[in-house]
Amino acid sequence: MPADRERRSYWAGIWADPEIAPLILQHGRIFALTQRNFENGLRRLFGSLAGRTVLDFGCGDGLLLSRLSCRRRILYEPSPVYGDVLAALAASDAGPHAATVVGGPQEIPPATVDLVVIHGVVQYMPLAELAEALRSYRGLLRDDNLGIIVADVPHPNRLVDTLGALSAHPTTLLQTAGQVLQLLRSRYASDRLQRHRLRELVALAQSEGFGLRRLDTRSFNRARRTVHLTVSGPV
Repeated sequence: MPADRERRSYWAGIWADPEIAPLILQHGRIFALTQRNFENGLRRLFGSLAGRTVLDFGCGDGLLLSRLSCRRRILYEPSPVYGDVLAALAASDAGPHAATVVGGPQEIPPATVDLVVIHGVVQYMPLAELAEALRSYRGLLRDDNLGIIVADVPHPNRLVDTLGALSAHPTTLLQTAGQVLQLLRSRYASDRLQRHRLRELVALAQSEGFGLRRLDTRSFNRARRTVHLTVSGPV
């Protein structure tokens, strides 16, 4: 099997495994910190998102942006594990927290999205696959769009990335260490994460017609990076 195809197959299997996928998601105090940091980061960057449509690509259980006040929140998660969870979330949300679940970008009309959020996802995507996704989501952006936020990008050095998680906050140390041990005992292999270097992301963004700027961390893990891709309008 070709290496790229084998990687895709591996990660598809991981996210379809109901025993492993929940271990990768952040819960408890880790999730609370991540959600608060990310919300505050979006507020500092954009101010109010009222009247805006936000697409959460690779949303997992859909909770990261569940407190975000906007005109419309679109959730897309390729893994079937979270289908029922997302359907229940969409059915219960209303008003400024309303959510719509889609089965893929083809279900979203062109030029109808203001902001795309890709949080904790790119480590599962080879650069070619990420380029394809950026190309697809760029076509969904309005003329006056806010661009694409790519967040929680692991540090290319595994040790630095692990230390960034363990030192992020004293109250999460036990939970983080426990989660790491659970993952090590599972068939999840963290050494197979895609560890993109910042210069690779810059080159990729430029090749797809985006400008890129690095933001201060929006992640629970202080070693991880967040970038903002900007574009003047849809292709």
